Amino acid sequence: SQSVFGQETSNFKIENRDLVWQFIFETDLSQEELKQELSTKGIWESFEKVGDDLIGICSGMDADFKGAGYNGMSVPIYVARKSINFHSLIQFKDGRYRVTISNIKLIQKYDDGLTKQGVVWALSEVAVNKNGSFRKGFLKSPSEIYNYTFMNSLEIQQDEDTEEW
Repeated sequence: SQSVFGQETSNFKIENRDLVWQFIFETDLSQEELKQELSTKGIWESFEKVGDDLIGICSGMDADFKGAGYNGMSVPIYVARKSINFHSLIQFKDGRYRVTISNIKLIQKYDDGLTKQGVVWALSEVAVNKNGSFRKGFLKSPSEIYNYTFMNSLEIQQDEDTEEW
């Protein structure tokens, strides 16, 4: 198994020529509370508990390039014109949860001059070169945008103060 890290903040790695995103979030929530909060995010097509872990399949998420500080003209077309599907594994330890995203697929949102609506690509096709390392183009805006999208979609915002009103 070969693991190569891109940028320090990208949270992407390559495992057996497949692209994986992984991050550990801190939390004060119990596993059950966390499962409830995650299930209300509305990003999973299916979401279930298997042993102590949660497994989910996400379908139709858009890359939040605007939130990451980019516009549609400044990002590769595979970022702007494709939605994201992926598998997620969420594991728990006291005070934290680790999210591993794998099987990341890009789905063409609409017909254009290059691609028909519904065509599926593995993100690894544009992120990993034939030598099994990151493509330089992916380490620029795409990895930053996908990292931003996954972080914002999977982090549970906890109320700092629950004052009565």
